[in-house]
Amino acid sequence: MNIDRPEHYFEVSLDRSRQSKDLYEECFSFALSMYVSGLAVESMFRALALRNDPELVSRADTMRLFKGHDLSQWFAESGLGDADQSALRKKGLRESQAEEQFLKIRAAVNDVCQLWSNLLRYASESTVKIHLKKIHQDRGIMGSYLKENARRLFSSSQILITAGERRWSLLTKSKRS
Repeated sequence: MNIDRPEHYFEVSLDRSRQSKDLYEECFSFALSMYVSGLAVESMFRALALRNDPELVSRADTMRLFKGHDLSQWFAESGLGDADQSALRKKGLRESQAEEQFLKIRAAVNDVCQLWSNLLRYASESTVKIHLKKIHQDRGIMGSYLKENARRLFSSSQILITAGERRWSLLTKSKRS
């Protein structure tokens, strides 16, 4: 099974995105929904990074990155933050609208990086609650702060998946040209 292809990561990203929505909306597990939402984002970033640089997997200097789960580094490698603004301008958006979209993407990346860790895959609901308290993500939330943080992570992941799909489409078109 060859998983180091950008198409593989792109497909996985879309699958995990749908699954995280189901997990959240059906209240099966907010902790698992958080993990799957972050995994969807990581997969999208990996897809875009590999589409940008097919040699990324084999370069010795990036092997540590490729084996890791640092979303801020994967975001940088994906080119999503750099390229999305210019792509939006090409679609006819005004400078202020493109800047607003860029800021929305940056805020979503910050949310996901703050709330997600690959270690969530080993965390129980109670462990995630303790972690959220430690990082002060229980403050000012009425009701379940676990549910609210799962919603926040899911919402931010959807912003990034949508932006990633837009970027993927542009990269796919440019490869064909």
